[in-house]
Amino acid sequence: MPPFAVLSCDNLPDNGAVLHRALVAFAARVAIADLARWIEAEVVCPRTMVDSITPATDDALRDTRAEAHRRRRRSGPSSASRSRNG
Repeated sequence: MPPFAVLSCDNLPDNGAVLHRALVAFAARVAIADLARWIEAEVVCPRTMVDSITPATDDALRDTRAEAHRRRRRSGPSSASRSRNG
C-alpha cells in the first residue's frame, strides 16, 4: 500500500503528532507489529488547525445582507450569468 496522510480535525495542540502516536500505539496494541512499523515510517499526520469561529450575526448585519440581496434581485442576472445561459 502506498503511503498516505491522515488528517486530524481535533482542535488540540500538535494534533498531527498526537494522532500519529495514537495510530502506532493502536497497531502495536492489537499485535500487528508490521503495521505499527509501517505507520510509523510511512503515514503522515500533518498538524492542522480547525477554525470554526464565526462572528455573531446581529440585526445590522442581517439588514445589510438583506438589502444587498434585494438590490441583486432588482438588477436581474449578472452579465456573467447571462453570457453562460444564452
